[in-house]
Amino acid sequence: LPIWVVWEGGFNMPEILIVKECFGIEQALHQLTALEYSCTAVQNREEASELLHHQMYDLVLLGIGHLEADLLWIEDIAGRYPGLPVIAVGNVKDSGERIRLLNHGAWDCIPSSCSSGEITARVKAIVRRREKYGER
Repeated sequence: LPIWVVWEGGFNMPEILIVKECFGIEQALHQLTALEYSCTAVQNREEASELLHHQMYDLVLLGIGHLEADLLWIEDIAGRYPGLPVIAVGNVKDSGERIRLLNHGAWDCIPSSCSSGEITARVKAIVRRREKYGER
């Protein structure tokens, strides 16, 4: 069983798994770490899957690299870990691709053109909702 650390806000320190397969997540990683989120960064889906097998996370921030493979991975994660939010970040061509990501289990889809501040705000919003409704 995981051991949770109580942080200054009085809630459990949020555990964020960051899969960096696209540019733009690096700045969000620094901002989340500065906010005292516990962030673990890996380079690919395979490393992320191994960590998810052994540790509980509050959220996965996935950099979209190869859309078709990412769709399958998100769908697999949604089936194995129901309730684990996955935010997809990347250079998604159009609303059709964003819809596909959401329909495969992503909780949010953020274009890589968004600022790291917006990525951070969306992560914080999902973590807040999960804390409020006790979904951890």
